[in-house]
Amino acid sequence: MPYYMLQARLTTDSWKALLDNPHDRAPVVAKVIEAHGGKLHNYFFAFGDNDVVALIEAPDNESVMAAALAFAGTGAVSGLKTTPLVPSRDAVDVFKASAAKAGAYVPPSG
Repeated sequence: MPYYMLQARLTTDSWKALLDNPHDRAPVVAKVIEAHGGKLHNYFFAFGDNDVVALIEAPDNESVMAAALAFAGTGAVSGLKTTPLVPSRDAVDVFKASAAKAGAYVPPSG
């Protein structure tokens, strides 16, 4: 199954709810991912532009999009981003295919 990284910011209400009732969100997130045929590998809280990052596997783009909409539709998160990921072992085949066809591209010149 393809891998994806989901990133989001929690709303003020979500932060307040976690402070009022501290608990692990990973099982809740996993349940939604699994309902869409996927698997949650890791769920992280993060510093920076995003508050949470999840690494998942999903059957296809439509499945991961449906799961992301399930999260976003609650209003508990904002700025949800979904990034397809390519495992390093699979990227080698991509590098080889690109190298074989690299001469087809001619860069702009002045």
